[in-house]
Amino acid sequence: MGFLYFGRFSVLKWIHLNGGNAGLRRFFKHIYAALVPHGAFVLEAQPHKLYVKAHKLHPVGAFTLLCLWWIECASLTQTLQENVQSLQIQPEGFEGVLCSIGFKPAQRLGEPGEGRECSNMPQ
Repeated sequence: MGFLYFGRFSVLKWIHLNGGNAGLRRFFKHIYAALVPHGAFVLEAQPHKLYVKAHKLHPVGAFTLLCLWWIECASLTQTLQENVQSLQIQPEGFEGVLCSIGFKPAQRLGEPGEGRECSNMPQ
């Protein structure tokens, strides 16, 4: 028994920054194992420039819990600073990592923020 659909939006950056390359791969492997055959994983990969901006922020609340769930952090801020320097996988390379785990090539559904003009959500 597994999931037919698994969606993750606006969190991959934090998983990647807190867990590094290994944490991101581990997350993708967990998703792959949790999906039923032919299940779908929908994700939003933020551009690398947002990583550089985000590593200066100290994660609080849900981000702290996420960090503690994926890795044991003595110092969250120090971990972010170290990880941002050592990231070898760029968001543009996520598809290659996903395919190496067993996912099929990605289908592009749009760009982040696309379609907001039709949404009732605040911008």
